Parts: sequence; C-alpha cells; structure tokens
Amino acid sequence: MPATRVCVRYWIDKNVFEMLPLLPKGRFSPGTEIITDPKDQAIKYLHVFGGADRNGEFGAMDHWRLVINETARDFHWETLESLPDSGVHGTSFVTSTGDIYYTAYCSLDQGVLNTSMSQCHHHAAENGQLLHHVSDVGLTFRYSANSVVPEADGSRTTKKSHWQRVADMPFPTCHGGSVVHKDVFYHVGGGITTKQNKNGSAPKPLSLIQSFDTITQKWQV
Repeated sequence: MPATRVCVRYWIDKNVFEMLPLLPKGRFSPGTEIITDPKDQAIKYLHVFGGADRNGEFGAMDHWRLVINETARDFHWETLESLPDSGVHGTSFVTSTGDIYYTAYCSLDQGVLNTSMSQCHHHAAENGQLLHHVSDVGLTFRYSANSVVPEADGSRTTKKSHWQRVADMPFPTCHGGSVVHKDVFYHVGGGITTKQNKNGSAPKPLSLIQSFDTITQKWQV
C-alpha cells in the first residue's frame, strides 16, 4: 500500500466528508488520536504519528498535530517531538488524563537496539527484509500531551511534552483488536513475527489477550 498525504474529516451528523490540510509527508498506517487542550476545552487537536513512509518500507518517526475544532480557521500542521522508534500496524489510545500510548510493532531496530536509522535502512536493503510484519521487540511509548502541572499559587504550568519508552509488549503483535477500559488497554489477538522478503508475507495469527495498566505501567497476558 502506498503512503498518502490525504487527511479527511467525516461529519457524522451532516453525513459529509471534509478535506483537511495535507500531511507534511505521505504516511502509511500511522497512529492517530484526538486530544482536548487542557487550558481551553473548546480546542481539540488531531495527533498523527508513526506509521511508515514511502510504500510502507521504513518506519516513520514524525509526529504532527492539527487544530480541528469547528470554529478554527487557521488550519496548519504543527511539528512536535518525534518518536524514538516506530513501525506500521501499531495501536494507540488516549487515557483519561490525556496521555497518548503507542505500540510500535515493527521496530526500526529490527531487534538490534541502539542502531541509527541509516543503519536500519542499510540492514533492510542488504538482507532483503522490509519492516512490514518483522519485529523482535514490541515497543510501547507514552506521550504526555496534556502535561499541565498545578502550582502552589493556583496557577498551572505546562511542561514540554515528550515521548517516553515504557514496558515492552510481552508478545509483539500487529493487526490486533484493541479497547481501553478504566485506563487499562487491552490488545486482542493479532499476528506475530514472520520474515518478509520482496515477495511479501503475512503475520501468523495469535490467540492471545495482552493488557497494559497505565497506572502500574505493566503488561499482563
């Protein structure tokens, strides 16, 4: 599947599609979440992050956001801090406190940690492997989009938001179903690692439920 810059909003009550500004770069299978501004509940942001560039070959680490409240007139994408790592067919969710979590199934490292992006691309080219459906590590990241801290005088200070790596998934899976209940994330089923070459392949299905508690920051199977 090719990457695309197209971004569309669907108004349920009007049954109308609306074109939004094109993404800064084409993306395949990125994470997307909507966050409300903690200082102004009328302002909502669409966050787009991760996924893959070009034709889904290499993970993309860019992170952008767009103001999408109905009265907004100045539509433009804002560049935020990039992900430390990324991949396709990951899952994301938002907690009640406004934190974004993202599971990156296909690591740029391809199971070899602390390598640079250029090294990963070189490794993939030499071995005939694409990042699609190939991973030894199920990375999980947290982004505190609403990092508002109350001060002693009653004021509120907004700290710089950043991505932080938390506990890895016990079983790196993709294409799974997911749901959040009381800030516990449940990842159901999906597929596990297979080696993909230029002829393609598919993940092997896995009958498994994994859950991540955002309070204890731990996964359970």
